[in-house]
Amino acid sequence: RTKTAANQAIRFGLTIEGRKVFGHKLIQEPIRCLKCHTIRGNHMAADCPQELDTCGTCRANHRTSTCGVDNPELFFCVNCETNDHTAWSRDCPTFIRKWEVHQGRQEDTCYIYFPTNDPLMWDTHPGQNELFQYTNQDQDQWNQPQASVKQR
Repeated sequence: RTKTAANQAIRFGLTIEGRKVFGHKLIQEPIRCLKCHTIRGNHMAADCPQELDTCGTCRANHRTSTCGVDNPELFFCVNCETNDHTAWSRDCPTFIRKWEVHQGRQEDTCYIYFPTNDPLMWDTHPGQNELFQYTNQDQDQWNQPQASVKQR
């Protein structure tokens, strides 16, 4: 319930039913409506102005959970208006740009732990504000930069 308790769980892990588990600080992502699948609208499904559901996989007027499309050639992103990925893809250029802007607005996203008065909790993610690096050389996969952890 406190930053200190959360930091201890992140740093040392927890024992749950005899098993050691480790967690990490949740980094908030941009809002994506689960009805129309846009990340540009800044609204949730309950407040969606669209009357019908839009599939996040193929863009048809049905719920994503009922979609039978599994052929990547039939995928369609409503955010980019392209057919090379789904609207829920982490490789979506619109999602990546929106995520980077979103992270720039939150002061403590570069920290591994929740900042407290303890200087040991000021460790930052590799690359500081560049949490992830997107490269085309690795077949459009996410890669973390190979940098050492810095302390303040």
